[in-house]
Amino acid sequence: MPPHSFSASASPDRILLVDDDAGVREGMRRALSQAGLNVTEASNGDTAVVLLRNAPGLDMFDMLVTDIRIALANNWRNHAPGRPVLFVSAGGDDRLDPCQLGPRDAMLAKPFRRARLVAIVRRMLAEP
Repeated sequence: MPPHSFSASASPDRILLVDDDAGVREGMRRALSQAGLNVTEASNGDTAVVLLRNAPGLDMFDMLVTDIRIALANNWRNHAPGRPVLFVSAGGDDRLDPCQLGPRDAMLAKPFRRARLVAIVRRMLAEP
């Protein structure tokens, strides 16, 4: 699937996946798609903002999964208030102050197993 595509499916769970590393992004997309989630990819924050602005309504995405270094959380919160963000971190200096996390947000450090990614996303989507 191209990095800017959207495909409708019967799944109510739609993920906006943003990572500048094509290999990492593809691996996460594959894992989430195989788990039955509808994934739209963006290779950078600018593309993700365009997707958010052009979304046909607030129901376009249920969750954001993004590399922590991509400044996107504020735009996400403006377009999808209260919806969760999973920040993916390579470790080292890639850390957020816990005060910057919303009540439904979480962090996931690389490297991680695909099953762990899917389990965390599913848990976050299930939380009210």
